[in-house]
Amino acid sequence: MPNFDIALYASVVTLIVLCAVLVSAEWWYKRLRWPFPVLLAYYVVTLLTTDVIARAEWFNSLAISYANL
Repeated sequence: MPNFDIALYASVVTLIVLCAVLVSAEWWYKRLRWPFPVLLAYYVVTLLTTDVIARAEWFNSLAISYANL
């Protein structure tokens, strides 16, 4: 049964694939602009760091304190 983690990772992977297609198409037509590669890099960094940050003790404390506001 899907949960939040699966939905998060699936959405980020989908964004990475879509941005990679856009970057490839722009590069193919020789009109590559900066927003698509920057978004692609952002989504890759997000995918690589999400699990590390979510498992950090400081992030857990921050999330609990924010939830208690």
